[in-house]
Amino acid sequence: MGSMSADMQSQEALLKILEEVNIADLFRSPQNRDSLFQTITKFGEEYAQHLGGAKAGLPSTASLDDLLTEHARNPYRVHMLLEALAFHCSPEILAMVWMTLLGARIEELSYSYVHEKSSTLEATLLLPDRRTRLSFQSPSHWDAAVMRFASLAKSDGKPVIDGFFPIVIPRKGTAPARPSKS
Repeated sequence: MGSMSADMQSQEALLKILEEVNIADLFRSPQNRDSLFQTITKFGEEYAQHLGGAKAGLPSTASLDDLLTEHARNPYRVHMLLEALAFHCSPEILAMVWMTLLGARIEELSYSYVHEKSSTLEATLLLPDRRTRLSFQSPSHWDAAVMRFASLAKSDGKPVIDGFFPIVIPRKGTAPARPSKS
């Protein structure tokens, strides 16, 4: 039996992370696994395209190996991105989320919906260099799912969305704890 290629090792490592996040069942079929890795590749391309060569305080690439390296430092970031991917967010919106998780600030975030006509998510990020602004726009209805992860807060009474946080997904077959009757 031959040894696994580096790409296959990286893919296997990502599948283990999906287990950590409790979403591995979504990617069990070969079709869904292929889609997962294709989306991650497209996400990396979208990330690089939006950066346009200007690092502006962010890493220049967002590959599968970059995600695995970041997972070793900050697993919650990768968990968040994978949950957004499981909600079928587009590569463009995944790139926006990833930049935010790596330190970009959300300057504007808006969502517009018209019943059976349109669904549009728009975001403007201020990159860590605090000079570069990038805009993202998606007409994909599924991209609105990213709003589930938005961290809503107030600072001095003013609205703040300072990032995205993963949802804790319970393991299959586990029931939430019930309060005791004491």
